[in-house]
Amino acid sequence: MNASCKSEIRNPKSEIVSGFTLVELLVVIAIIAILVAMLLPVVSRAKIKGQSILCSNNLKQLQLAWFLYVQDNDDYLPPNRVGPTQNGFDFRSLKGSWVLGNALLDTTTSNIASGVLWPYTSAALVYRCPSDRSTVRNHPTILRTRSYAMEHWLNMHSDQGTALDFANDQPFNLKKHNQLASVTPGVSRVFVFTDEHPLCIDDGVFSVPSPWQFPEVNPTPTWVSLPSERHGGGDNLSFADGHVEFRRWLWRRNPKTFSGTRSFAANEKDAQDIRWVQNRIPGAPP
Repeated sequence: MNASCKSEIRNPKSEIVSGFTLVELLVVIAIIAILVAMLLPVVSRAKIKGQSILCSNNLKQLQLAWFLYVQDNDDYLPPNRVGPTQNGFDFRSLKGSWVLGNALLDTTTSNIASGVLWPYTSAALVYRCPSDRSTVRNHPTILRTRSYAMEHWLNMHSDQGTALDFANDQPFNLKKHNQLASVTPGVSRVFVFTDEHPLCIDDGVFSVPSPWQFPEVNPTPTWVSLPSERHGGGDNLSFADGHVEFRRWLWRRNPKTFSGTRSFAANEKDAQDIRWVQNRIPGAPP
């Protein structure tokens, strides 16, 4: 092959490589980065929405189990009995309750399986929100077994030796399902289960101060138990008529610690959130 022929031979690969400049490469990378930045929030929101839907489904199953228990037990609501643990500081749900134990301390699902609702919904994952990544105290590799709590004005009995005990025999602490028809705000507006904040969940009770029953004691909007904010700043609640609602809170509390005592509203938005919850307990105005 002569020299003139050799000079006409081309390497296609070398042309492609030499034709892709550094500037063009940087442009492509920049476009990809922009697309990723645009897609990530969408994917994140979709994930949050999907987990909230699964959480809502869990609450519907718990609410159905609550109904079935009522039907099998002469119209009595599932009990919500609480008392201190052996160390005297933590509180737990006692034998005969809808669920047993303390979500901060339980390392297995045995206390869930010992609750009176277990025969009606015998799947441990139903008791934990899919987005709940909180772990058991002193066991950072073990996920908690429960994320939900039951509103304390529904057949609650406290043996804690605290101010919560006074609610045991109050008229708005309902014992039977048929009482829901005779109190305001009605069956469709009394919530039963909710996703409790991981900082304060322990026993199975979600405590809500009642300004309707003791206006002189509860004049200021106050949290005792804190609701979860894990679903994009909102929470799911099931109601006594069977439906589930999502509530996006007006104020993101994002607490870092929880003292275990009353927490006054941080501002007017927080106060509105408290009033929203209080308007969904027995005795609230219609």
